[in-house]
Amino acid sequence: MVQTVRLSPRRRAFTLIELLVVIAIIAVLIALLLPAVQAAREAARRAQCVNNLKQLGLAAHNYLSANNVFPAQSTQNVGSIWGPWHTSVLASMLPQLEQQPLYNAINFNVLFQDPTGASNTVAFTQVGMFLCPSENIKTRPRSPWGCMNYMGNYGGPGCISRANGAIAPTGNPWYTNANCASFGTEGFTDGTSNTAMFSERLFGISGGAVQYPGTNNSKRALFPVSMSMPSDAGNAAMALSFVQQCQALPSTTASLSSNTAGAYWCFSMAYTTAYNAYTHFNTPNKLSCSSTGGGSEDPDWGGSQAAITATSNHSGGVNIGFADGSVKFMKDSVSIPTYWAVGSRNGGETISADAY
Repeated sequence: MVQTVRLSPRRRAFTLIELLVVIAIIAVLIALLLPAVQAAREAARRAQCVNNLKQLGLAAHNYLSANNVFPAQSTQNVGSIWGPWHTSVLASMLPQLEQQPLYNAINFNVLFQDPTGASNTVAFTQVGMFLCPSENIKTRPRSPWGCMNYMGNYGGPGCISRANGAIAPTGNPWYTNANCASFGTEGFTDGTSNTAMFSERLFGISGGAVQYPGTNNSKRALFPVSMSMPSDAGNAAMALSFVQQCQALPSTTASLSSNTAGAYWCFSMAYTTAYNAYTHFNTPNKLSCSSTGGGSEDPDWGGSQAAITATSNHSGGVNIGFADGSVKFMKDSVSIPTYWAVGSRNGGETISADAY
């Protein structure tokens, strides 16, 4: 009798081609998934940024309820010993931002940057809600000073009218004009729903390395435009010419500074915009430029006529908190006349609901 031996079927392994196909499919799936994950994370960061601006707007209105005026871009301190540096808008609103202990630690009889260190504990403190979650640089521009991404709207082009925004200075012996005053809602003759109050701005680079137009960090720097910029002249043609020259700067143009933006949240200056203000001059995410051709108080620090531009890492635009407490997304493509009109509280412009 012949015994039949049954052989078990041979197991076949993956071929190299099959393995490569599987790896390729996994790579494609990862490539498709990562942008979706990144987009979801950015959406969450943008939502938190919107919330921060809402909190600033609410704080400004609570400040109005307590003081009958909105907070100023800079408020001159009694007993100041170091020139024109004074209390900033964010420092003024600390009690309304649930930062009463920090506010109580301020000595208003001296400046924050007084070398005796009277208020350095406050000035060096980094307040979390003053930073946009999408800010990708973590080093303070001028450490150890606490920095910021949220700026008050100083106003539109200074050669038309200076300091006509929602967060204007009260003025001081070094700088004043008709718009420098304390005001409440009555100061918004254009309407609070049509006037920007706060927006965002990427802060500067530690060390202040020279930047050039078109580079990765050019939006964080301040560039020179060599044209004269007289103040309060009502000259829209000049303002448009300045914008065009700023946007067309050669790639070899060296920055005036790159570590001023957002460098100090705690103190400010009435005629300085580069540190902790922004203007509705150049449209969002364009360059920031200062006049070096005469007429500007201090080009390196912005001056009241400078184009200090709202910038962000959000795709396509910036978040803007309006004076009525609402927050809207302003696209980079917004028209210049509309953007200027949104920046002014008393310019008499008419803005349609679908203009931005």
